[in-house]
Amino acid sequence: MFTSPTPYHIVPPEDPDESDSTVSEHLGGEKRPYLLRIAASRWSRAARCYKFLGLGVLCAVALLGSGWLIFQIGHSKGYREGSSSAIQPALPPTPPKLSSPTSTSGAHADGNNSCTTLSLRREWRSLSRENKLAYLDAVNCLARTPSVLRGIGTVYDDFPWVHYQMAPHTHGKVAFLSWHRRFIHVYEQYLQELCGYRGTLPYWDWTLDWESLAQSPVFSTTTGFGGDGDPSLPETVGGGRCVTSGPLAGTLQPLFYGANKKPHCLSRGFNFSDMPLEALSPDAVEKALQADTYMQFLLDIENGPHNAIPNAVRGDFYSFTAPYDPLSYLHHAQLDRLWLQWQRRDPETRFSEYSGSKKSSSQVSLQDSIWMGGLEHHGDVQVAQIMDPERGELCYRYA
Repeated sequence: MFTSPTPYHIVPPEDPDESDSTVSEHLGGEKRPYLLRIAASRWSRAARCYKFLGLGVLCAVALLGSGWLIFQIGHSKGYREGSSSAIQPALPPTPPKLSSPTSTSGAHADGNNSCTTLSLRREWRSLSRENKLAYLDAVNCLARTPSVLRGIGTVYDDFPWVHYQMAPHTHGKVAFLSWHRRFIHVYEQYLQELCGYRGTLPYWDWTLDWESLAQSPVFSTTTGFGGDGDPSLPETVGGGRCVTSGPLAGTLQPLFYGANKKPHCLSRGFNFSDMPLEALSPDAVEKALQADTYMQFLLDIENGPHNAIPNAVRGDFYSFTAPYDPLSYLHHAQLDRLWLQWQRRDPETRFSEYSGSKKSSSQVSLQDSIWMGGLEHHGDVQVAQIMDPERGELCYRYA
């Protein structure tokens, strides 16, 4: 079963390069904002002024000035009393406002209206050479586009960061399939709207490759995502080494691995010989599709094929920052495709079947919000809006 080599932390990885003057200092175990330090200094000056000079007017001015500074603390950007910075990062001043280019004005995000135009997601090997290279160019484009969330790194760093924050809430939990359905859809939108990609998110049907995974077309060194890490190079992360082949080699530079800021190259460390890959076989998938309940299907899919791929590919894939390996999106598109197949076997029930406990007592609901960590500025959506990809919010289907 796939486990992260790093502890599960909810707190965002700290950036050691941030200036102390723009964040905070630790005093008595608490953080004291920079503006408060200025205010405190002004109060001290005012006291000395009153004691030694007796100039009441100047003291009043100093006190009013410090009061104004304290008032500004509560309104300064990024400081919100009662907010949880450990859960939700501040949004950037002008994040991209995305809208699906494949849906129409008649496709409302209420989960009840059919789309008049559906986009079609295809299996990777069915794409033309031109379409494959266009997709890979768009991935490289995200790695050149400045971050919209944190002010460091690129958009390519933003998605693994959000995935890492949400991992303890979306892995081994009821929300696993629904959250990732939304996550990869937003990623698809970024490729299209920020980088001009005119296609859709492909999927990787590893049931076609499970007996010889290393020979899968997704690992092509000319029209794929590159192969294994170079064995002649030193180990980087997750038992992997730098990928030196393929159109993405040398262009993708992950900034984090798990909780740690650790700039490195896109890394893989194939471990196919030691891993049982039967979980990827058509028979194993069919067994999962025969599950009677949503929870049973979810457990079969997550503990089976979902975990098998990271354990076999390793490197960046072997952590909750797995989206640093662009193959993770194709992997999750395949899982999403299988969920849709399971739903279609009993559409009257399964397009609304979503049950189980969030934690020890609270139950999930179709009205739960799907949090994207600020990646989607115009608002999060409810689970009900993404239960059927061919209706409402999403507007896509699989070939």
